[in-house]
Amino acid sequence: MFFGADSCIISLMIEDILARARRLEASGPISDAAEAYLAASRVLFEGRKIREAAEALNKAIRLFDSIGMVREALEACEESAAAIEKGVPARERLLFMSSYACLLLQGGFPKEAKEQRARLVRFYSNLPPAESRDLRPYYLSWLGEYDFCRDNYCSAAELLEEAREEGDPGPICDCLLAISWLMLLKTERCEDLIERMRSGQPRISLMASYLDAVIKLMRGKHEEALTAFSTLLDGVRMMADWKVMMWASFCLAILHATMRNLGTARTYIDTGRAVASSSGRKVMVMHFDALGEALFPRGDRRLMEIRDEAASLGYAGPRAIAELGLSAFYLSRGDEDLATDALERCFALADENGLWGMISMVGHAVPETLGLAARRGLGGQGLARIAEMNPRVRLGRSEVKLFLLGRREAVLGKERISFPGIQGELLAFLAMNRSEPISRERLTGLFWPEYDDARGRRRFYIAMSEIRSALKGIGARLPSKRPRERVDLGIDFWTDAEEFAALVRTARALRRAGKEEQALGFYERAVELYYGEFLPGAVSPWAHQERDFFRLMFIEAQIFVGEASLRTAPEDALERARRILREDPFNEGAAALVIKALRAMNQEAEARRFSERFKREFREAFGSEPESLPDFQAL
Repeated sequence: MFFGADSCIISLMIEDILARARRLEASGPISDAAEAYLAASRVLFEGRKIREAAEALNKAIRLFDSIGMVREALEACEESAAAIEKGVPARERLLFMSSYACLLLQGGFPKEAKEQRARLVRFYSNLPPAESRDLRPYYLSWLGEYDFCRDNYCSAAELLEEAREEGDPGPICDCLLAISWLMLLKTERCEDLIERMRSGQPRISLMASYLDAVIKLMRGKHEEALTAFSTLLDGVRMMADWKVMMWASFCLAILHATMRNLGTARTYIDTGRAVASSSGRKVMVMHFDALGEALFPRGDRRLMEIRDEAASLGYAGPRAIAELGLSAFYLSRGDEDLATDALERCFALADENGLWGMISMVGHAVPETLGLAARRGLGGQGLARIAEMNPRVRLGRSEVKLFLLGRREAVLGKERISFPGIQGELLAFLAMNRSEPISRERLTGLFWPEYDDARGRRRFYIAMSEIRSALKGIGARLPSKRPRERVDLGIDFWTDAEEFAALVRTARALRRAGKEEQALGFYERAVELYYGEFLPGAVSPWAHQERDFFRLMFIEAQIFVGEASLRTAPEDALERARRILREDPFNEGAAALVIKALRAMNQEAEARRFSERFKREFREAFGSEPESLPDFQAL
């Protein structure tokens, strides 16, 4: 007990600590706010102010958990477990038991978590009826949170929805329910909750932004998702919210793997796993381990170990990811039967626990597994919903790779074939416009405008027959029935031209967001992919128009990469600029890069001679001075 003057001093000290904690909770860092609440709870417990102590303790635990600091939250629970038993109001005691159970689950202690949950249920069932009714929304919300932490989103969604119907258990319930709906692929319900969350506390609003980015990823809007996640990470760093950092890293690893940026994907996996490990979140460590092996398999043994450990701990999410990874691994070895067995186990987990959202995300990076599922009739409504959400997911169809930049080749597996002449241009057009309804009339008018309708149709049918025959020759499975109203080869395509354009557009989006260093990586990959001009030797107006489009993109990427290498590798920058000038002799951006590179190499005289020669030739060709060439003296 506090007495006299000492009591007044200590009371003032507690108020000061709590005021500081509230300020930190509002402005951050959240970890400091949690420490302040924990310090206040210790003093309050010592002074027998049990209700206030329990409130401060629960506040500290929730804040630690909200930013992913599981180890610190568990330590606070263990330190206060005895004190919380005596004289604590029912609501605060139930909240403590719920938090403790969920933290034990996340920390890798499922047996202890189950015991703590059982204590919570017994305590609630023994409450007086009136108090039980008042606390029912919170009780249901806490049970839902427990099921959420063990990756059972079906049960979590039912309990959390019932909690909201019974009362208003608070914004955490909305967050967990929104994620549960997303895992169940009920995106419309998730989006309704996102709108409500946007106007909440900063951390709740941050979670709304995270969910919005995940939905973009699941819908195949990769560039929009990348921009959204980049913006999100700025807020995460500012608020030091390590929980959202882990989840965002998980999604970014999938996104970059889908976009074939494997080095960046690996970095996000390593970063996310390190954060999860340092904060004591065993379940998230296992998620990252499973994802890493699924995307970068070293064999089936490690995936089996992760799957079995996750099963022993009751974590459905890592188990499902490991099974999906096993399916991808067996497919890469040509064993469709073992791959199918793994998929069946994966989908059983998805049905039982509501993990289809997880399957949708990871399936982006290993799409061959979803294609196998469709061919074998697996997945049911869950797989159909994935395909419905994301038009990029085309189930059960062969995927032929077309190399159109500097080449004219179609590749399927180990088979490769060239497509010369107008057939190559027609195939490229169909591949790059596969999402649009294309009529025969449009194609004959585009590729055989010099012929009348009858002769144009005849040439079109001949070209299509040759294309089909060649694709079948490399093993593509073409459907026997073809739609009458539009032209569709019935297979999927990946083209280097589209990949190249996507990389450049992503780099542009990153530059707009001020992420110059990240943009450089995408530009570098785009330059590596540009083997040469689009459809070399093509004669159609469409091909010439596309050629100019890709050429300008290549020049943009090449100049950006060259500018970035001026300080460390001016010779490389010079060669990049000269490559552009060989194709476009009057490109002012490339000319400026030549001058900068020569000066960086201390070749002042050569830089001056080049500048004068370029200006002279430009005047002779166009009758005017180059507008955007920087002043030589300024350089």
